[in-house]
Amino acid sequence: MSSALANGALGGGLIGLAAAGFTALWRLTGVLNLAQGALMIAGAYATWAVAAALDAPAGLLVALLVGGLIGYALQRGLLNLLLGQPGYLALAGTFSVGLALDSLATLLFSNDYRVVPSVITTTVITLGPLHLVAAGLVAFCCAALATGALGHLLRHTHFGLALRAASIDRDAGRLTGLPVPALFGVAAALSAAAATFAGGLLSLTGPFTATDGNQLLVLIAAAAMIGGAGRLWRAFAAGVLLGAIEGTVGYLAPAALTDALAIVILLAALALAPRARDALGRTGVGGLGGLS
Repeated sequence: MSSALANGALGGGLIGLAAAGFTALWRLTGVLNLAQGALMIAGAYATWAVAAALDAPAGLLVALLVGGLIGYALQRGLLNLLLGQPGYLALAGTFSVGLALDSLATLLFSNDYRVVPSVITTTVITLGPLHLVAAGLVAFCCAALATGALGHLLRHTHFGLALRAASIDRDAGRLTGLPVPALFGVAAALSAAAATFAGGLLSLTGPFTATDGNQLLVLIAAAAMIGGAGRLWRAFAAGVLLGAIEGTVGYLAPAALTDALAIVILLAALALAPRARDALGRTGVGGLGGLS
């Protein structure tokens, strides 16, 4: 069971990366992107398709580009038009995009399970009582590095400063010459790229299918709620925690209960999010206020 917990935590790092992108967009634009789970699956398929012709690193790069293009187009083509409108319109729009991506994946690839074949996929690392899948360990490290890179870009660069200024006061940003719609488009591109990159890493660690997007969205949303808007590292840590829980319960419970487990995790996150944020804050996870 300890190995199931550890491998679940490693897989949770991928949820954490997607949740970091989700919560960054939430903080910057006020949009809850309900297509984030579908974007993970899109990244998984992009990586799988390119890896079959070239190699896995090329597939991950393509997954990043696919996510960036989808996110930018979604923000510029739809979400920027809904800024200042009731929030349910953006929820409906992103949910519809997620459904469209799920349907497209099912049409193109059916519901057959896919996985990117790799040596590390079947390699197991033994550390005392723990038996860790090498692919999961590599994917976790990549997800942590990507989360750190996203946080650094948003918090310690001129672009991040301009983006945060625009998010605080859009009208003032426009008056000072900031290209607010374009900045928000790049923010959405980064958020979506985090999800597709996480999905690409997912394709290296085990099988996936076109119908996995909704379950992933539940875990992403739960991690984001526990972490709080704009708290990238807290969202990442919450994803790791949820992955550990899911891995342990999945080891003990029948596979048929997986979807029910996802709903239970979401409800628990809704109830416990304030206390969990306080606990993460006391441990120092999340750094300073704002985007961290």
